[in-house]
Amino acid sequence: MNRCELPTRLPLADGAELHYTEQGRGSPLILLHDGLGDCHSWAPQMQVFAARFRVIAYSRRYSSPNRSPSAQSDYAPQSDVDDLAALQAHLRCGPAHLVGTSRGALIALMFAMQHPDQVLSLTLNEPPLHRWACRTAEGRALFEAFMDDVWRPATLAFERNDDRTALRLLVDGIWDEPLFDRLPPERMHAMTRNAGSMKALTRSTEPFPDLSRSEVAALEMPVLLLNGDRTSDLFRRSIDELVLELPRAQREVIAGAGHGAPSENPVGFNRVVFWTLLRGGRT
Repeated sequence: MNRCELPTRLPLADGAELHYTEQGRGSPLILLHDGLGDCHSWAPQMQVFAARFRVIAYSRRYSSPNRSPSAQSDYAPQSDVDDLAALQAHLRCGPAHLVGTSRGALIALMFAMQHPDQVLSLTLNEPPLHRWACRTAEGRALFEAFMDDVWRPATLAFERNDDRTALRLLVDGIWDEPLFDRLPPERMHAMTRNAGSMKALTRSTEPFPDLSRSEVAALEMPVLLLNGDRTSDLFRRSIDELVLELPRAQREVIAGAGHGAPSENPVGFNRVVFWTLLRGGRT
């Protein structure tokens, strides 16, 4: 996998920064990576999508190669939503298609709720709407088990500077399988260089916001909802809950993928996303 080369640095008013890279011409399409990714995570998508779109991939704050202020306990997804607004204003690209995976999908959804006029369409791959899963007793049990067995132990591991243990807990817990020690070297390196992003998130008092269902249901732009066929029950239930509020959304399952469909089955992911956008006439 080739990394996206020479990202451009965008300094932010609070001392943080974003790095981004872009390719292609056409309607803008912004890619939002997951909690352990960065702008280079979208290398399998850049050239494919750039055939018809102006594709922008950026590293959210606390992700490589950004220099960021020390994470505070009030770090919340809203910071990332505001950063996306700043990036979009800097690029002067106008309304854009947003394609996000995991944490990036959550940020894309929140951005669309607050700035609907700046979003042409939404593609959401497994956003962590875990509090929505708590609508049912089974979903609540899954969420509580995740917090007790994965999130809180990882937080403690980060606090004692044992990043490797924290990453193993998070990766194995999020994917719901013993994956971390089987990762290929490049993917392991990518997650390691972005450990600071997850460390910041575990310090947050609001890592999993409970978004307003009525505000999500009011979204009018086209929405594509994705999940891997091997994803965890917790993420599958989160997508199920989104379908309840967005019955007109298109839902697709990416074969041969767990939580990280864009990298685990890039051919399948790219085909679904690219052709859904083209069929909808939203180029």
